[in-house]
Amino acid sequence: MRLTKPFLKELDMVYQTCVKRNTTVSEEDFKTIQKVLTRTEKHIKDKLIKEKTKFPENPIFAPFSLFEIFGKEYDELHYTKTLGWFLDKKNSHGFKDSLFKSLVPLFKLKNEVTDYSVETELSDQENKKNRVDIKIKGRLDNNKSFTVIIEAKINSSEGKNQLERYDKEYCGRKNCNFIFLTLDGIQGKTDNKNKWQSVSWKEIAVRLLSILKEYKGNQPEGYEALRLYTASLLKDLYNIRYYESSSYNIRCFKYIGDIDHG
Repeated sequence: MRLTKPFLKELDMVYQTCVKRNTTVSEEDFKTIQKVLTRTEKHIKDKLIKEKTKFPENPIFAPFSLFEIFGKEYDELHYTKTLGWFLDKKNSHGFKDSLFKSLVPLFKLKNEVTDYSVETELSDQENKKNRVDIKIKGRLDNNKSFTVIIEAKINSSEGKNQLERYDKEYCGRKNCNFIFLTLDGIQGKTDNKNKWQSVSWKEIAVRLLSILKEYKGNQPEGYEALRLYTASLLKDLYNIRYYESSSYNIRCFKYIGDIDHG
């Protein structure tokens, strides 16, 4: 069984602590550790085999990701433009508004959405500043309008007063929700008024996966594109990759657990 570098480093830290405390680590202790690791490895392998049998369309089993094809695995623009395309019910992916509805709980709208439109890469018409990644406008069942502004980050940092500027530029009205989309779901540094809700790309992936599961028996035109896009989120952004050898599949195992409880 191969052990990952982080685990070996942690094991070494435990050993060094034992040395400092003059604690003896017996051969029997190491044998116990080996038994636990072997049992864990088998559990991971069995769990993934079961998942692959039950849901082979799971994106972690895809041979490659969407943006890997273009060498754009970390290109923020490609991720946001593609997400916006899937969210727009008018596009030819065939999911209609299902993808949008799957993400609505993240927007924390207080009423049901009756209609909406999606724009990407929207900027101030006068000076082309304050470009937002995704803007969703629509109407709720109480006949009030709403706006959702999504600002996404992957490997870039916030601009000067960026989130505060977007607040002033695009949402001077009350019914406006702000989503700050990052790898770790962290709070924006320029969110001085605490208006922006933190969401991770992984949360997006989990909800897209639920759609893939729902439509696996009746796949629309954009099914494989959504599968490979979700694979980009998991494989490229979070390094959740499946290997035939189970030694490196701990990330996949945790991901499957997140889905089961998600």
